[in-house]
Amino acid sequence: MKPWRGASFVRSVAYGPAGGIVGAGYAETHENVSTFTDQTRNARLALANNMLSVVDHVDTDGTLYYIASNNNGWDKNSSVYVVARRCSDRGLHRFPKGDRATFAGDKAHDSDAGYDGVVGLKQKLGGWDPAFVKAQQISGMRVERGNSLLAVCRKYQNTVQFYHKTTGVLLSTLRLPAPGKCVFSPSGDFWVISQGTVKQYVNRSTRTTPDFVLQTTIQSLQQPVALAMRPNGTLLVQDGGNHQQVKEFLPNGKPAGVFPAKPGGNKLSPDVTLSSFLFVNRESLGTQDTTNSDYDKPLGSLDVAPDGSIWLLDAGNYRVMHYSATWKYLGQFGWLPCHYKIAVDPNDVKRVHSDFMELEVDWTRPIRGGDQTQLAHPTWLLKKNWSAQFSRKLGPFLHVVTYTSKGVKRTFAQCHDSDFNNQGWQTELVELPASGVARRTGIHIDYGPNTGRSKIIYPEGIRWWEITDDGAGNKRQCGYFQAFEGFDSHNNPVFGPVQKKVDFIAELAKQNNRPLSYGGWNQQDECPVTADGTWISFRAPQTKVGAFHLGGIKPGQTKWSWLGLPNKLMTNIQQIVPGFYPAQGSGSDFGGHTGVAVHAVGQYVVCSYDGQNGFFSNQHWLFKQDGTYLAQYGRYSRDQPDFHDLDAAPAGYANNTGYSCLLQSGNTLFELTTDEAYFGGIHVHRLQVPNPVSVQNQ
Repeated sequence: MKPWRGASFVRSVAYGPAGGIVGAGYAETHENVSTFTDQTRNARLALANNMLSVVDHVDTDGTLYYIASNNNGWDKNSSVYVVARRCSDRGLHRFPKGDRATFAGDKAHDSDAGYDGVVGLKQKLGGWDPAFVKAQQISGMRVERGNSLLAVCRKYQNTVQFYHKTTGVLLSTLRLPAPGKCVFSPSGDFWVISQGTVKQYVNRSTRTTPDFVLQTTIQSLQQPVALAMRPNGTLLVQDGGNHQQVKEFLPNGKPAGVFPAKPGGNKLSPDVTLSSFLFVNRESLGTQDTTNSDYDKPLGSLDVAPDGSIWLLDAGNYRVMHYSATWKYLGQFGWLPCHYKIAVDPNDVKRVHSDFMELEVDWTRPIRGGDQTQLAHPTWLLKKNWSAQFSRKLGPFLHVVTYTSKGVKRTFAQCHDSDFNNQGWQTELVELPASGVARRTGIHIDYGPNTGRSKIIYPEGIRWWEITDDGAGNKRQCGYFQAFEGFDSHNNPVFGPVQKKVDFIAELAKQNNRPLSYGGWNQQDECPVTADGTWISFRAPQTKVGAFHLGGIKPGQTKWSWLGLPNKLMTNIQQIVPGFYPAQGSGSDFGGHTGVAVHAVGQYVVCSYDGQNGFFSNQHWLFKQDGTYLAQYGRYSRDQPDFHDLDAAPAGYANNTGYSCLLQSGNTLFELTTDEAYFGGIHVHRLQVPNPVSVQNQ
């Protein structure tokens, strides 16, 4: 099975007679509408290769797929609309009474830079206007599966517009406060979320033009986020807030059941199960539109298939769940969107953290795709979701370490804390207990450019590099250490006094050619130490020809113990020489970003290069602790067939690789990297050591 190609965040799901459809959020270089069936849910197919919009709502009646977009992330116009494609051949359906949406920009949708025949078009040309998009945004969309109506809700216009679902003729407009997600019943009633309630409207017209009047209002809900309808007319409501349940109501609005029975889900507990939900947006990529961003806000979507089974978007846990009509678990498909931070606990390597998600990985087995929950020996499982325990100002995990003192184990994550420092570079230690919710310790650690030092938690304690000018223009680099000494009376870690372990002139004035410790574009600073006590320093940014980017020094020495990874001017991919770093002036094949980070486990050192969009992106080097170069690995060719497969993610190829980590299991090293621009998720490189070195991408 091919891993699904999907860096984007799924925002909507529907399932009709021709199968299912998912719509995803902001995308940079690939489509974000895919179709699937129950049998192919883990191998979805791209609906088209030119839909770079933010897709907020999808639906299908078995004849057409309906897709609502509240502005293309790459469109320099401001566009809100509904477009349709045929289920039979996936081609564009042009509503005869629709309008033309015109797109502008270097990554517009189609070669003709527009769609003919869309409905519900609200467009402002000549620039991206977030306020306009917000005012006109589509807050809900549904199509009748037995009749002829298409409903388009606009929260800030207080309207629901009803169109003919194939011609695009506007038939009528219903006015009500802040309409949201909606659904039609088999009898033709219209249900819609409105200001925390769910309202039922009945159509009293016998003509083509609908005439909806209010019949029932359901008020016994905390935070309704989405609706669906069973074939017998029973209404399903995704209810968020502190409930995180699906509630059922009879056609007369009377309660008829709830799933799961216990409220709270992952809003109140981090433990992820097959019946725990978090109906909250956790889309990390594309939230730069602060006017319209719904990050950390309620988000839901669900649908009932023709066989009565239920497809439910569990957005905060990055998965779409599939249940029978009686809520028996049938399966799921999940994804990891673009996460800018990942971490592995060095003292418990099976715990892998992506943003706030905690996975349990069995490194003794080859990583497999598909639904791991039904396997006797799963290779990975989603165990916890810590996101609901943190405010948006407390950033994702930079490092995670389990400390042990007097037989007691406690796990702590190092997180950016912009509550403490508005620039977000100060960090705080947060305890991740084996059971229960996360606990803020109030212990702040300097990290980042505003302090001049980046202190990092490691199993032994805290380490960091500091670079200063000695007054003569020479660069002095010092390595500092604070040992872990135990826990205090509040169960917080205690670190000993500062020890200066390394102190030397690392680079002479105006040389700019030594591997001073400078992080990459994503501000990952590391201070690794190898098994023989060598402190490792990595210079991530490109520099002039003749510089070294990797080096080691032992405590007590006054000059570099060794220098490695010299740079080289390489103007195209044919000039690559293994073991060399691209120097300033290297061609576009080497991208415009920097290196990522350096790590050490035992006697091995690994560092990597990003180089956004270049062929050289995602390159990695393996060294021994004495500076011996062992291998270069990573996929840099984009001309192979699997790079053009819209339905799969080539293993081992990432882009905008801004964060990485390294672990060892037995005689095998595993390097993990993030991936922004192409496929999302975590890429894993399996390194079989010692010599000969073999590399496998997963």
